Amino acid sequence: MRAHCSTCPALDDELVERLVAAKKFGSGIDFGRQLLYAAFDMALSSESPGKTLATWTAMESTTPMGYAEGTEFPGTFEHIASGYAAGYYGYMWAKVIALDLISAFGSDIMNGEVGRRFREMILSRGSEEPARELVERFLGRPVSSEAFYEEIRGY
Repeated sequence: MRAHCSTCPALDDELVERLVAAKKFGSGIDFGRQLLYAAFDMALSSESPGKTLATWTAMESTTPMGYAEGTEFPGTFEHIASGYAAGYYGYMWAKVIALDLISAFGSDIMNGEVGRRFREMILSRGSEEPARELVERFLGRPVSSEAFYEEIRGY
């Protein structure tokens, strides 16, 4: 941090380790929950979706935490009634793409050259071209899930 902010306090290794551990805490539950939400959204958009609460109860029952009797999550899941139509998975796909973009910075997330290239090739382009084309031009290759897998392996 000091290389980028001379007035910032020094961060010792112990504090960095604690910050990393705090970031990782509960991530497995979060990833699993997002997968459940996406699968539920897709199930409701299938050819034979079944009854909403029954579908949710069956799906949540297969998770490590199970279904909590008496709860009715589908009534609070606004995405299923707001036009997503099996698109909830987009949240996790956005994380895959974001981590892939971050991987372009290598070990120096504050790399000014890569940051400028990101600004010029993606941020300043807005919606002039499809986002996928902008991202792949910046990366110099198709989008990959590898950075995402590396991220979750570290948890």
